[in-house]
Amino acid sequence: MIALHDMDFVRLQLLNYLSELGYASTVASSYSQLEAFLKQANMLVTYTAGPLPNEEETEVLEAFLMNGGTWVSFHGSAGGFAEKPRKGEGNWRRIKKFKYHELMGGAFLNHPPHIKFNVDVSHDDSVKHLTDGLPNTFETIDEVYLIELQDKPNTNVFLTTQRTDESARTPPFGFKYDVHPALEGPNGSTLAIGYERKIGKGKVIYMGLGHTHSPKQPK
Repeated sequence: MIALHDMDFVRLQLLNYLSELGYASTVASSYSQLEAFLKQANMLVTYTAGPLPNEEETEVLEAFLMNGGTWVSFHGSAGGFAEKPRKGEGNWRRIKKFKYHELMGGAFLNHPPHIKFNVDVSHDDSVKHLTDGLPNTFETIDEVYLIELQDKPNTNVFLTTQRTDESARTPPFGFKYDVHPALEGPNGSTLAIGYERKIGKGKVIYMGLGHTHSPKQPK
């Protein structure tokens, strides 16, 4: 018997879906050959955090987007590397942001433990090409990613959920961050978990949802 890790399950689903749409896919575990792969591609799909592209690879990705490429990014792709704890903060660590996150248009700050929550779907004209056919809301069990948008003027949000700063920090979990990334400001509760960012002739589509297991299953 072979037990699939939830990340393996998602990868297989993505590959099957792309095949059904007629795409020929190339799979890699790092960004080291990104330039060679993107010369023959019009879409890049990323799923997990680490390894991150270095500065040169990020420039390749930026050129790909500026020239009309599409980057579909899921879940841990908005993550990164944890910094060393700062003085006076005990063992708490923060996620370091790179140019890569600026390009993606979103940076992962933290996530509370798995929970059942509602996701609200926008059908605004700016995003209806992404949400056509979806219900106005649906329920899921996942990690509520706290995503800090990096380029709000060029970003259209299509998936949101409600989570106040107090509820996101209770119980204390994960990584340290300073400001709650709610769309209304730190005292708000609407979190962006799906967005499209236009850049040059291309775009980045990010969705924070990504796990397939329940709170009772191993993480």
